[in-house]
Amino acid sequence: MKPRRWPRRMKRPPRPRKPATRPFIPDEVAEVADLSTALDDLFPPLPPAPLRPGASWQGANGSIARLADTLVGGRTLLHFALDLRRRASEATPHGDTIPVALTQATTEQGTLLWDPQIGLVERRREILIETSIPAAGRIRTPIRSRVVQHVTLTRLPPACS
Repeated sequence: MKPRRWPRRMKRPPRPRKPATRPFIPDEVAEVADLSTALDDLFPPLPPAPLRPGASWQGANGSIARLADTLVGGRTLLHFALDLRRRASEATPHGDTIPVALTQATTEQGTLLWDPQIGLVERRREILIETSIPAAGRIRTPIRSRVVQHVTLTRLPPACS
């Protein structure tokens, strides 16, 4: 029996992954807001290979660390810590076509519990968004904002039958 070899593509650096499917967005909703990438924010970019407890991975926009597994109700849950960062230099206001120059930094720190059998169990996030817009063009007064969000998403147990 020959030893198993990894596919040639595994030797290259990982490419950004694209979701296999996107949620269906009704036309009435799509006319008002583009939600086709809404779940991209919930599920962060993944490392090219599974992480063992204690290991971490550094991607282009942050890092993911595998913490010690957690035992809940007799089930082993994978526990991860996330530290994600994004920067933007312009944004197009909703309903407008002209981008506005700005400096925006988004920092997210949180944890994620994953059940190998059913998927996402819990995601805790602290998101900090700091934005600065200089006075220029149609912006008459400089604007600075700082928004902090605390988000907890928890999967509910299945309903009793």
